Amino acid sequence: MSRASIACAGLLALVPACFDPTGTSAESTVGAPTSGDESSSSATTASTTASTAGTGNTATSDPTGASSGDPTGASSGDPTGASSDTDGSTGGSSTASETDPTATDPSTSSGDDGNTSGDSGGPVCAGQCAPDVPGGWQGPVVINEGADADPCPADFPQLVHGDQHAELSPGNATCGCECGDAVGVSCGAVTVQQTNAMCTASQGLADVLQPNVCTFVSNAAGTYAISTPSLQIGGASCDPEATESIPAPTWGRDVRSCSAAIAEGCDGGGCLPSTPDAHQMCIWAAGEAACPPGPWSQQVITYGDLDDDRDCTACSCGTPTGSCGGYVELNNQGCGVIYLGDASPGTCAVQPAASHATYYPEPDASCTPSGGSLVGGVAPTDAITYCCM
Repeated sequence: MSRASIACAGLLALVPACFDPTGTSAESTVGAPTSGDESSSSATTASTTASTAGTGNTATSDPTGASSGDPTGASSGDPTGASSDTDGSTGGSSTASETDPTATDPSTSSGDDGNTSGDSGGPVCAGQCAPDVPGGWQGPVVINEGADADPCPADFPQLVHGDQHAELSPGNATCGCECGDAVGVSCGAVTVQQTNAMCTASQGLADVLQPNVCTFVSNAAGTYAISTPSLQIGGASCDPEATESIPAPTWGRDVRSCSAAIAEGCDGGGCLPSTPDAHQMCIWAAGEAACPPGPWSQQVITYGDLDDDRDCTACSCGTPTGSCGGYVELNNQGCGVIYLGDASPGTCAVQPAASHATYYPEPDASCTPSGGSLVGGVAPTDAITYCCM
């Protein structure tokens, strides 16, 4: 072969090594930090060596720019075409957070404030998380107290107890019993008896004076004793006069309780709307009960009704008792003609001579009352115990 032919063959072998089939010039890749340049440089060196190695062998063109001994165009020992001391990553020190946009930074994870369902992604409580309701109790409810409790608020529209009350006042009840004047009593007759000056011995005749009857007497001037008449009570009586004042009991406060539907969104207890102004959040139980330990500690006992069995016992009057008084009028020359004076029953005194005498009785009788006492009492019923926060 001539020298000219050998020179042409050598030029043909060098052309593939300088040619980049990807369209990128060698100058454009100089200084690039990627590991692909190292592979390209190795491939170029290998190609040049292959084209000049061997005597009497004609080199063939490889469009990949690799040596004829490596079909992948990479240096021997790395089938991927990359140098054995790189991993293909940029800079070699990137972290997962820089390369993975979905990675989670644990320092920014949110906590649990009690108003969410935690990490489950459930609903969030928009109001308040009420504590758990202990066994044996119901609720929660909100209560409103006052002289006239308000209707249920808009956020707690369900009426639970509408007519509960507190501060029972029975009022001042009084009973009395008195007796009227004795009716039907009378006085018996009196006796006018002449006595000695000392009123120790009777002398002469005695005259009997019927009540309200002018009677002839033949009394000379002297000392006379007038007997005490007896009280006549046959058929007599007194009318009872009862007094009774029992006011209706009153309540100092009315209490109304209302509830709302319990929502989700709390780790413990239930989610409820915020407690309205002038209301308390409570649990409740029928009857009078002590509040359970824990946050539900403020006791409010209310009642739905009351029993009022107060009454006054019957008023009655006993048999009349008493005495008879009055006076004896002495007259001369007929009844009421010449007034001589009065003498009192039950006395002994010197009297003038008289021809007539009249006894005017004055009974003094009364009855003893009985009864008219207050019995019974007032007691609240249908108790509800609220225990509030």
